[in-house]
Amino acid sequence: MARQAIKARGETEHLPAEDAVRVSEEWYRAIYDGSPLAMAVWDTERRVVDWNRQAETVFGWTREEVLGKDFFSFLLPASALPAVAGIVDALLAGNLPSRSINENLTKRGEAILCEWNNSIQHDSQGKVTGVISLALDITQQKRAEDALRLFKESVENASDAVGMSTPEGKHYYQNKAFDELFGAIGENPPETLYVVPAIGHEVFRTIMAGDPWTGEVQMYARDRKVLTILLRAYASKDQSGRITGLVGVHTDITKHKRVIAYHEACHMILQRLNERVDLKKAIQHVLIALKQHTGADAVGIRMQEGEDFPYHAQELESANFSGAPCVRSPPPPHTRGA
Repeated sequence: MARQAIKARGETEHLPAEDAVRVSEEWYRAIYDGSPLAMAVWDTERRVVDWNRQAETVFGWTREEVLGKDFFSFLLPASALPAVAGIVDALLAGNLPSRSINENLTKRGEAILCEWNNSIQHDSQGKVTGVISLALDITQQKRAEDALRLFKESVENASDAVGMSTPEGKHYYQNKAFDELFGAIGENPPETLYVVPAIGHEVFRTIMAGDPWTGEVQMYARDRKVLTILLRAYASKDQSGRITGLVGVHTDITKHKRVIAYHEACHMILQRLNERVDLKKAIQHVLIALKQHTGADAVGIRMQEGEDFPYHAQELESANFSGAPCVRSPPPPHTRGA
């Protein structure tokens, strides 16, 4: 197209005046109708003077359908009229807004979003005679931008801790929940976040290969306490299947696990206490159950009997259970509890 335009422009220099005008008009018409932008020419009464093929494609009306019509009567929804009227007044006064964005209507009655750029036309005395308006339909672009913004806001304000890494495993993003739970972790999560780095490297090897990884892992909180985390990790891919990033969604289930352990311990204790064994054996079973479900290194039960408080201990291994109760001196009568 550019070479043809240059050729046509060069040819007009050696043509008679009438022929030069005809070639020049054909040249401009080719550019006008071949433009990827919708183009409309309108006069000082807002009547459409010209309408190119891309305008027909974008808005749906043919050139013949719109010539001579006030574009306010068919191209604009009521909500856009006040803002566009201000732009039109400025243009006809000789001022040139560089860019504007507003909703427009198609022949089918659909609202689309267009970006407009305008060029003022003048006569030989400098009087404004009309405007050339170029429009780009940005509806899909705006929807994509809105969807991306919504996604970013959703991730940033999610209750789960979300972290993202490059395809090579370099950590670069964490949301608010991640900050609150883990704090700053640097660029190498397997070494700084996981209690067992080997597990972290396994997770990253898996998702860097394009496979998901889901499971419970031990991680360090920002205060270096050990947390139990439900991790859902996966690779984000583009339409061709190429990995574009790595994502980890972390849910702190530490308290939930403790509640489960508590209920399991209670259930186990009730079972043990209902077994037909002597008291000493029952206590030993209860202590073992408490150790197993709480993770404690040592547990004990103090029982009030008579003047003494027998103390039955279960330390580390079950073999260390004390067959005879340890006797503690009782507290003063007025302070002794149950």
